[in-house]
Amino acid sequence: MPTAADLELAQLRAQAQRELTVPLSAVTVGRQIGTGTYKNVHAAQYNGGAVAVLRQRSGRDALSAGAPQSGWPHEADALLSVGRHPCIIGLVGVADDCSSGRWIILQELAAHGPLDALLEQRSGRITPVHAMHMTEQIAFGLSAMAAAGWVHR
Repeated sequence: MPTAADLELAQLRAQAQRELTVPLSAVTVGRQIGTGTYKNVHAAQYNGGAVAVLRQRSGRDALSAGAPQSGWPHEADALLSVGRHPCIIGLVGVADDCSSGRWIILQELAAHGPLDALLEQRSGRITPVHAMHMTEQIAFGLSAMAAAGWVHR
């Protein structure tokens, strides 16, 4: 039987999901800027600002795998449950791409691109102090995700 705290959390999550669901027509998807195991990442515009769009590729429904009963993408639900954190790329919104039957996730855009590309580009020019600072930020972000019950793969 759910506790009062469980019910309150479910209500807050449902409210946040309503507020973060955006019409696909409000998103202008641009060029592909990255790729993951199950998704492609595109630069996009939403509400006059630059965002990143995570668009699931054909095949396995990785963004929705294990999604809560609301049907929201699993990855968006993870970001929502972690909340705002200075070391985690934030959730901007979610749109349902009815033409493909897949969700797309809008996230803050990392201005300098993915970390691995940045490190490769600056190879040999990162000071030990800067490397330690980046390592600390990564650890803080992963720690926040672990505290919320999520594991980054």
